Amino acid sequence: MARGRALGLLGDAVIGEAQGDVRVVGDGSHARGVGDGTIDTLPVWLQTWANINPVTHAMDAARGLLSGFPLGDSVTLTLLWSAVIFLVFCPLSVWAFARKR
Repeated sequence: MARGRALGLLGDAVIGEAQGDVRVVGDGSHARGVGDGTIDTLPVWLQTWANINPVTHAMDAARGLLSGFPLGDSVTLTLLWSAVIFLVFCPLSVWAFARKR
């Protein structure tokens, strides 16, 4: 059976191509991270930016939901950021469209 090593949303995973099964072989230490490293390895100023960046929370939520890693507050923060972005930019776009007419 051919096997490959996959990195990305699932983290370290061994994928059995014949059965189509996925088994996580890592310890889940980079369940919250940027690429293959964790946020803890970044400089403090970049950790601050990563913690307030809505994309970080969305990726953590997707990673947790798809691979079974602990979710923490990622889903809640993703939904909150989505609502804030919608509530800010929806009226602005309606205003901009109405202004052009």
